[in-house]
Amino acid sequence: MASNHENIHRSKRACIEGSAEEIIENSLRYKKITSELKALYCALGHGLILEHIPKQFVTNEVCLAAIHSNPLALQYVPSWLMNFHLCYLAVNLNGIALQHVPKAFMSEQLCHLAIETERFINDYAEALQYVPKKFLSRSLCMRAVERNSMALKYVPYEFQFPEICLTAVRNCEHHMLEELLEYVKDKNYNFYLSIVKGDTSSLKNEPLKFVPEKAKDMKMCMAAVEADGCQLEFVPNKLKTKKLCVEALKRDGRALEYVPEKLQPELRKWFKWTGGENEAP
Repeated sequence: MASNHENIHRSKRACIEGSAEEIIENSLRYKKITSELKALYCALGHGLILEHIPKQFVTNEVCLAAIHSNPLALQYVPSWLMNFHLCYLAVNLNGIALQHVPKAFMSEQLCHLAIETERFINDYAEALQYVPKKFLSRSLCMRAVERNSMALKYVPYEFQFPEICLTAVRNCEHHMLEELLEYVKDKNYNFYLSIVKGDTSSLKNEPLKFVPEKAKDMKMCMAAVEADGCQLEFVPNKLKTKKLCVEALKRDGRALEYVPEKLQPELRKWFKWTGGENEAP
């Protein structure tokens, strides 16, 4: 009796009524899957065709082939053929397949594997939402946001520890930071202070820009410009004191364009002659 490997290899070489593309197209359109070998060949070419393969031709080998082609084919594996090996294979190929793992085969091992193997679509992470509550943990949520900040969307409130939220901010792309902050459940003063101080490496994201105006006080703004002078751009005009502007210029001369007009002549002259290294006038 041929092994799984031999049958799969044989199906790849087979030329049954035309090319793989033709067989798949005809199978979908005319239900012309009339043998296990043809079913195997089709499953290899397009895993989701498993949904349309007649039951009598659905075997463990066909399911394996379909999952190898597309891990999401796991959702079409019949209950009588479903097993842990198929679930593990699917999740190992793409963690998002966790959503199709039956409750009977769900495990902590599969949940951790899903976080590690998820293929992200349009920069978004989805696998964490399919982890059953009993398998959620602080370490799992941390690993999820380490791999993709947007996984924070599915981190429950009870697991949104400061280090998890700050890790998400640190790893976040600039164009997604505003959306990410919507998923932080407890955005208090200390949280905002942490992200502007440089406790994260997200200064490229101009974090002060996303701090609510009511939370911007002198302490917050000073911490921001001490971490990155160009954050002076997002300091309210009423807080742009000479001292604050000097601190910003010491960190980055480009902050000069954000200095209030009334302070420009004095600080421009000072910066030109000292480069921001000497004490301000």
